[in-house]
Amino acid sequence: MFWIDTQQSIQVAKEVAEDVTELDVDKYDLIYTVKSEATLVGGPSAGASLTVATIAALQKKEIKDDIMMTGTINSDGTIGEVGGILEKAKVAKELGAEVFLVPKGQGTQTYLRPEESCVKRGSFIFCTTKYKEMTVNIGKDVGISIIEIENINDALKYFIF
Repeated sequence: MFWIDTQQSIQVAKEVAEDVTELDVDKYDLIYTVKSEATLVGGPSAGASLTVATIAALQKKEIKDDIMMTGTINSDGTIGEVGGILEKAKVAKELGAEVFLVPKGQGTQTYLRPEESCVKRGSFIFCTTKYKEMTVNIGKDVGISIIEIENINDALKYFIF
């Protein structure tokens, strides 16, 4: 079962695939099946991947299996931001991907790391927490090649034989 936002991503994927291939998708019987160990599959993060898969199916082309991707798909073919890039990159690496395509600007992750310092005054301990900004290069951290992409044509250059 797909969540509503995943179903919407499939609709947009079909529209973008139609624009890219210049084929009438209504003339094809497209059935989407997502295999996953998760009990529910939801969210728009697979929109770009669904679009690449749709284009490959319509063009009867193969997709490289050592490349994975995350990103939403917009109706103009641009790739939108998603969350959890670091975690997704780790899973992609575990599954054998050598390259992980991510939305433009999401190859690094910035977060705030708390740093606590405490001072004892008499029988009281006073602590303060300061937050230090940290930026992680996801590709270096995970050990996978991260490539930022802007649109579906950028992704196709890596996926389609």
